[in-house]
Amino acid sequence: MANKETAYMSIEELRDKYKVSDAMFEGVKAAKKWKSGRQVEENEFTKAVEDFETAPIDGRKEEAKG
Repeated sequence: MANKETAYMSIEELRDKYKVSDAMFEGVKAAKKWKSGRQVEENEFTKAVEDFETAPIDGRKEEAKG
């Protein structure tokens, strides 16, 4: 099996690359409990931003029933 090298970038570099607003970025950091300077894969960052954008504002994990 070939050893696949994974590229990590700081979350600040990814914020700049994907032009994520400061408010959105700080919300993602808080939701994921990330500290400044954290290094993640690009796909992990983009998924975290997408999940934050579509999450219910009251923090529910599931859709409300009824």
